[in-house]
Amino acid sequence: MLPSWWSAAAAAIVTAAAREVSGDVVVFRRALLLATAHDVAVVELADDLVVVQAPDATMRVVEREKTTVTGIVDEFGTALLDVPAGVRPVPDRRCDRSGRRHIVSAVAAATAPSPRRWRVGPQ
Repeated sequence: MLPSWWSAAAAAIVTAAAREVSGDVVVFRRALLLATAHDVAVVELADDLVVVQAPDATMRVVEREKTTVTGIVDEFGTALLDVPAGVRPVPDRRCDRSGRRHIVSAVAAATAPSPRRWRVGPQ
């Protein structure tokens, strides 16, 4: 699980390092995975950046100091606000602290094997 705002080069380095340890590596960007799994806009915060990812939309990255996070969240009505540990939260915004619950369920959904359909009857 990589921050959405990481460069392609940084993501490639981490992915290559993970594949040195295990050949079975799946890498996800946080905002896209969460937006897809929960069918809701995701606003991912970093100390100096804000990533906005709506389902089936192009990701936007804006400087945190040049925007209001509250305004971005209000733009969608309902949004999942992703504030990783160590990142300053949004002041005056009531949030449900879900911990890793949303991420764990999104990864489980994205990596679950496709159900097999069995055909029963004469061959």
